[in-house]
Amino acid sequence: MRKYIISIIIISLLFGCKKDDNNSLDEQVMIDLNINLNLFLDFSLELDNSSSYSSRSFLKTDSEFVNVFDDELTIKFTSEPAGFQNSLTFNPSDSNASVRLPYGNYNWEIESSIVSGTAISQKLPLYGQSSSTILINEPNVNLDLVVQTDYSLVTVNSEHVSSVILKHDDDSLNLESKDGFFYGYVFSGATSFTLEVTDKEGSRITTTLDSVESCKEYKYTLNYSNVNVSSLVCLCDPFEVIERFLVPSPTSVSDHEGNLYGIVELCGKLWTTSNAKLTTYKNGDPIFDEVYQNIKCERPGRLECNDEYKNQYIDTFGRLYTRADVVDDRGIAPDGWRVPTREDFQCLIDSFENPTLASIALKSSNLTDLYCCCNAAGCGYDGFDEDHTIRLQQILTEGRWYHPGTVSSADVEYYPTNSSGFSALPGGDGTSPGGGGGALIYNTIGENAMFISSSYDRNVVEPIIMQISNFWGGGGGTRISSGGSTSLGSLRFVKDID
Repeated sequence: MRKYIISIIIISLLFGCKKDDNNSLDEQVMIDLNINLNLFLDFSLELDNSSSYSSRSFLKTDSEFVNVFDDELTIKFTSEPAGFQNSLTFNPSDSNASVRLPYGNYNWEIESSIVSGTAISQKLPLYGQSSSTILINEPNVNLDLVVQTDYSLVTVNSEHVSSVILKHDDDSLNLESKDGFFYGYVFSGATSFTLEVTDKEGSRITTTLDSVESCKEYKYTLNYSNVNVSSLVCLCDPFEVIERFLVPSPTSVSDHEGNLYGIVELCGKLWTTSNAKLTTYKNGDPIFDEVYQNIKCERPGRLECNDEYKNQYIDTFGRLYTRADVVDDRGIAPDGWRVPTREDFQCLIDSFENPTLASIALKSSNLTDLYCCCNAAGCGYDGFDEDHTIRLQQILTEGRWYHPGTVSSADVEYYPTNSSGFSALPGGDGTSPGGGGGALIYNTIGENAMFISSSYDRNVVEPIIMQISNFWGGGGGTRISSGGSTSLGSLRFVKDID
């Protein structure tokens, strides 16, 4: 809480009655109060740790931002002993405001028209009251009335910014700009404020301010190439400045072959949102040998397993990899990224209430058409060939998940939503050519997403995979298990956030 000083100039107006020695309230002597609001505060600047300056550097100087006060402040004067009251509602910037009072002893109280405790405000609320009575018994009296505030200032440099919205709970405020800053005031008794900043190219950046201290300026600067710390002038204001920089998060990353992957933040890490398609290591060596190019297709059985089919599978679902492929020292992940571990996948699952809800949130939301045909043999795989072939084509070309065949409220509840943004596709799994019984690949597409990790089960020396299954029998699920040494799975990349 910081104190401000209101200077009051008192000028008496006489109406023909002489003032006696007791300065009684019964006299007809009246005075005018001319109100001037002046600000006298010392502020310190605390720079962000990323600054080239010391993280706690304090300078005393004039403020670069002039605070904006409430348009309506009310001063109430009450005589002591009680018997006379008068109030003045005025704009602090209006130096001609006045009030008429008889001579006597007074207590005073000042308050803002803004409701006390309002979490966010465009203007700075003030309040205060006398700590002892004041004596008004001269034609000209100068008073200094000390007032206070429980608010702090939030500013965003407007050089690269088109709009700023300040939010708290269900309240929001479109901040106005002044002197090169968007500005607003926040109540020090509240927590969890949100700033939504839109730059002049339409990009939106959101940041949070968990708690504030009264009479500090929380100063945000959008950091682009033409903004650097060395160019900032540290001008002290009545608020302690805490410098923070808004940096837009990346939305994609590319590998060494030029394949582009979207990015989503989950479980405190960045994840790619599509499956890898790499065919070489970083040194140029091929990942797959010639035998791998001649693999068979187990599913779908009603589509010809030719080169066109295999290429379409890769376009939609990416390629499948063994654990040996992804942990090779020649490197496969983009710079700064890595292959997920068992712990990374477990963190994804634990981010949701249960494995079924994890499956719903992690899967892409596209479903195949409803079953159009059923007979004595049932529906789905055992239904009519033509109907099945149509859905298989939708899976292969669009990456859809098999539709359950019903639209009851119970089933709709388990439809995938992709609310996480992870966008798991049902690319199935397979075994590499070294597996027993020949090479099987493109198995269970439309039903399962299998993701390979860099971890292995120490008991059976088998790779760890994360499986996301379809919602047969109650929503499907997400689980971590071990696979055979030649098991194949889709590959995602993960990056730790500094």
